[in-house]
Amino acid sequence: MLKNQLEHVFGDAISIIGEPTRTTTYKFDVWILENEEEGRGPVLLHSKKLGDGLVDSDPKFQKIVTKIRHQLETQENENE
Repeated sequence: MLKNQLEHVFGDAISIIGEPTRTTTYKFDVWILENEEEGRGPVLLHSKKLGDGLVDSDPKFQKIVTKIRHQLETQENENE
């Protein structure tokens, strides 16, 4: 569901990858992967385990959207 919502908002500007965990159930994180060739690693945007909870409301969804937009704008500005 979240994958579809994010794809609807961002289209092909983002790629969404799901990775199951083997040892933890109900773990849910949203990361944006930055350019590792430039020395930047992934940025954690949302973590159920760290207290952000399930994405079960529009405010939680909008928080993720805002963070993704910020990261995309930052990357775009750095590439100019």
